[in-house]
Amino acid sequence: MTPFLHRVAQVFYSEYGNEVYKLSFVFPNKRAGVFFQKYLAEIAGKPVFSPRIITIQELFESLSAYRTADRTDMLVTLYQQYNRIGRSEELFDDFLYWGEILLNDFNDLDKHLADARQLFINIHNLKSMDDDLSYLTPEQVAAIRRFWATFMPYEGNETKREFLETWQILFELYTAFRDTLHKRGYAYEGMLFREVAERARQKEEIELPFPELVFVGLNALTPSEAELMKYLKNRGVADFYWDYESPLVRDKKNRASRWIQENLLHFPSKRLLNTDIPAAKKPDIHLIGIPSGVGQAKTVNRLLSQLLNDKNITGPNVGLNTAIVLPDENLLLPVLYSIPQAIEKINVTMGYSLQHSSAASHPKPRS
Repeated sequence: MTPFLHRVAQVFYSEYGNEVYKLSFVFPNKRAGVFFQKYLAEIAGKPVFSPRIITIQELFESLSAYRTADRTDMLVTLYQQYNRIGRSEELFDDFLYWGEILLNDFNDLDKHLADARQLFINIHNLKSMDDDLSYLTPEQVAAIRRFWATFMPYEGNETKREFLETWQILFELYTAFRDTLHKRGYAYEGMLFREVAERARQKEEIELPFPELVFVGLNALTPSEAELMKYLKNRGVADFYWDYESPLVRDKKNRASRWIQENLLHFPSKRLLNTDIPAAKKPDIHLIGIPSGVGQAKTVNRLLSQLLNDKNITGPNVGLNTAIVLPDENLLLPVLYSIPQAIEKINVTMGYSLQHSSAASHPKPRS
C-alpha cells in the first residue's frame, strides 16, 4: 500500500516539478510534514527546494496579531487574577494544578468558539443543582457520593462552598485573564485561534503570507479551524486532501467516520489522488503481559529482532513503518537503548521531561 503522504507528494511534484517550493502545505503536526518531505525527496530523486511546511497551529500564529505567550508566564498571570478576583490567599504551588486545568479549559472553549458567559453560567447552575438530591434513590446518592468522595463531597461543607465559589468567578477570571494578555499583545493558543476565526467569520481582508495553501491529513476540525478553512476556500487559495481510504475509517459503525462526509462535502480536493484502498481486514493484535518497564523495553528488542529475522523489516528505512507507542515518557531512553543496531534510522515524536534527563541528574559542582 502506497502511503497517503507519498501519493500527495507524487501529485504535486508531477504538476509543479522543481517549482513545488512555491507551495505551502499545512499538516496537523510536524511529524506528518517531516515524512511528506521524505517522500518528496524520494520522488524527485535529486536535490530540490522544499515547499513551506507548517502546522495548523503555525498557520493561525502567522495570521494573528498576537504572539503565543509562555506557559509559565500565563500560569503566573492567571494566579494573580485568581487571587484578585476570588480574594484568595492560596499559594501558587497549590494553585498550579488547577491553573493547568483552567488553561486547558479556556483553550478548548475558545477553539470551539463557545459563548463563555453562557457556558460558565450553565456549569455553575448544574453544580448548584447537586444540593437537591431528592430525585435520586438512596442507592444512587450513595454511589454518587462514593464517586465524588476524593474530589467534591456532596455534603454542605467548606470544600463544596469553595468549589462553587470558584465556578462563580470563572467567567470574570476568564475575561480578566484574556484582557491582561491582550494588553501585552500575547495570547494562549485557543485565544489566538478564536481571534483569527472571528476575523474570518466577519470576512475581513486577512493578509495572507502564502499565495496558496494545501491542507493535508487533518480530520476532526474544531469550529475555529473549520471557519478559517472555509474563509480560505472562498478566497480560492486553499486545497484540501483527506486520508480517508482506510476501510476501518470508512466503516459507518466507527464513530471516527462521522466527520468524513462532512469534510469531503465542505472541503473537496482540487486534484485527484491515485486510489489505493487496502483490503478490508481486521488487524491482528497480540497481548503480552510484562510487569516492569525494563522488561517491556527488553521485549521491544526481542520483537524488533524477530521482525528483522523474519524479513518484515528489510532495511534501515523500512523500520520507519514500525511504530512503538509508549504509555510513559520515562520508558523512552530504555526503549531507545533496546532498538537493534541494524535499525539505523528512527523518528521520535514525543516529549521528554528535562527532569528525567542526564543533565538534571548530574550533581551540582561545589562552590
